[in-house]
Amino acid sequence: MLKANLNASMAAMGDSGFGSPEEQKETMQDMLVALEQSLSRLYPKLEPIIADTFSESELQSIVDFYESPAGRALIEREPQMTAKLAPEMKNFGREILGAVLEQQCSRRPSNTLCSKAPRVPSAAPQTK
Repeated sequence: MLKANLNASMAAMGDSGFGSPEEQKETMQDMLVALEQSLSRLYPKLEPIIADTFSESELQSIVDFYESPAGRALIEREPQMTAKLAPEMKNFGREILGAVLEQQCSRRPSNTLCSKAPRVPSAAPQTK
């Protein structure tokens, strides 16, 4: 699933100036290796926290969900959904940043952010 999510994220980048398709593939491979190494150190730290947070029956219910048709569908379709959501989340982030900068600059025009930072255009609402 991790690899599928990275593939979806890289696909969403498309022609974003992130490099050639070969460079993107190489970057994805580097990210996979780094993530796998990091996760092998992270999981032992997470296990006691998860065990303290959920009962055995709750954990079993979670496992049962992911093994169910709906859980398998979620796992299978999440990478495609992530790729479709990425542009919307990018626009959302720009919109929030633009609104915060506008609010800050209206209250404190002398703020260095207002005089030096380029204005982040708010994303225009998309119509279907």
